[in-house]
Amino acid sequence: MSLDGTQLTPILDLLNVPTEFSRLGRDGDPIIISRLNEWKTTTSKALLDLRACIETNQNLPFDILVRTVAVTAVFDGSDSWLDDELRNNTNDVFQTLPPCSRAVVESVLKVHLKPIFLSSPHPSLNPETGRKASRAAGGPMAVNDYYEDQVWKHYPAAGNVLSWCIRHTSVDDYEYLWPLIIPPVMTFLDDYQAVYKLKGVKLVSEMLANVPKMLLKRTGVDQLLYTSLSITLSHLHDEHTPVLVRTTVPTILRLIELTTAPDSAERFDKQCALLGEKIIGGVWSYAAKDEDTIVASLDVIPMVLKSLGIGSIRYLKALVPQCLHCLGLTPETPVNPDMQSPALTLLGVVIDECQPRMHRWKGTIIEGVCKYWVNAVDSGTANTDKEICVRDVFRRLSNACPSIEKDEYARLLKEDVDMFGPILLVSVSAIVIE
Repeated sequence: MSLDGTQLTPILDLLNVPTEFSRLGRDGDPIIISRLNEWKTTTSKALLDLRACIETNQNLPFDILVRTVAVTAVFDGSDSWLDDELRNNTNDVFQTLPPCSRAVVESVLKVHLKPIFLSSPHPSLNPETGRKASRAAGGPMAVNDYYEDQVWKHYPAAGNVLSWCIRHTSVDDYEYLWPLIIPPVMTFLDDYQAVYKLKGVKLVSEMLANVPKMLLKRTGVDQLLYTSLSITLSHLHDEHTPVLVRTTVPTILRLIELTTAPDSAERFDKQCALLGEKIIGGVWSYAAKDEDTIVASLDVIPMVLKSLGIGSIRYLKALVPQCLHCLGLTPETPVNPDMQSPALTLLGVVIDECQPRMHRWKGTIIEGVCKYWVNAVDSGTANTDKEICVRDVFRRLSNACPSIEKDEYARLLKEDVDMFGPILLVSVSAIVIE
């Protein structure tokens, strides 16, 4: 049965997202929150009605199909105002729709997204081609105009619709759809508010999963993305900073991997800049007291070290002391249990990737980790998880420095076999206790 627009339009109208959702994280007005909760209840039912209507009427006119996709995609995200019921009902609607085509994605981008970003053209992009502009449009002060009239922020679900389009763009279609995709992505990524930057990083991450690397390089967008993502790591002292760090670092690594040649100087230099300038010289230097941000950095540095490999050696003077500092070894260092496990995990990766230099650092590492273990035992906070983490560090250290078992580890067991026996891999029977 064919379905005309008059039958679906009333349902689709109910799915328009109130602009108040864009202020939900900043506006605690109980009246607004109550109204939004009522809207969610109505919307959930509307999605069920939409699915039932489509199931009995398979032949949707193209313009109605495009609008249906656009208004349904707004609920395909992780925003705080979405709940499981809305997401499940959204998935059910998409399952009833015909397979997505390039024409549908193009129309969603052109009709439902492009108009809301027109008032804020990105100064570093040619909006018609999606190429990097030879110079910023509007001159040096263009960024001020760029932030003035941000109409797109009145559409709180625009990022979800853009995400859906990116995830449904094939490798072969990126070239054609590029001028419609990259401008709004860069608008999110280069916004001054962390919540929009975070959405931008996630959009870039989704895009890098499928975009042809030559398209990035030919349009010059690879450098724009690298610069913008790097700047994102300077957005500190915000409630979103920890998740920004966790999301941005792997995205930068993926971009570097995609746009540079293996074992090239360019790849090495960019990886070093990420670790040395942005994390050690940036996050650790300027957010040292933001514990959640430091924990986030400890979580992501291992993947950077594994990319750098032996090149990580140049950062040992920063990495080892920071790992030990996060264990809370001195009275001046408050103990933060959330830091300790990530610090030990990172220390293990440091040992693995920098094995040729571990003979110089083994004494420092043994002393620091043993102090941590003794403090944990004496304070009654030692547990199986901590024991496993400490034992793993010592196992990796003995792999890097095999003689350590008969020398340093043996001396520790002679000193206190009950204290150090559980965390060392040396056989107690092999030690002659004098």
